[in-house]
Amino acid sequence: MAEQKPTLETVWALFKEVGEQIKELSASSRASAKDTEARFKDLEARFKDTDVKIAEAARSVDRLASNMGGLSKKWG
Repeated sequence: MAEQKPTLETVWALFKEVGEQIKELSASSRASAKDTEARFKDLEARFKDTDVKIAEAARSVDRLASNMGGLSKKWG
């Protein structure tokens, strides 16, 4: 059996279908990019918060080390 040649209408229908699929994929891609951007912003905020906590801990350790040094001088 020989294949039938596509008609102009079937070709246009295929173009229309592919065009719709491209639109859907594009919308999905934009949504995914926005979600990824939101996740990165959240992660960046967490890193900043962690940096603040590390700096606070470092200051506490420095104060403790300073106090310990003063104590050892008292003991002698």
